[in-house]
Amino acid sequence: MKAYLKNDIGDEVINNNSIQPWEKLAQLYQLNSRQGLILKYAASYPEITIQNCEAMFPIV
Repeated sequence: MKAYLKNDIGDEVINNNSIQPWEKLAQLYQLNSRQGLILKYAASYPEITIQNCEAMFPIV
């Protein structure tokens, strides 16, 4: 995922572990908290499904 997003977030984020790439993307694209959480999940697991999103946000 880091290699794929390198053009969007830059080498300094890839090489510097002080901020996670998904956090940088969330800031860059002004994602809301739900979008950020979904992006964080996608960065941690090999796949994400609608069911995963429904489980994260049962009220929505």
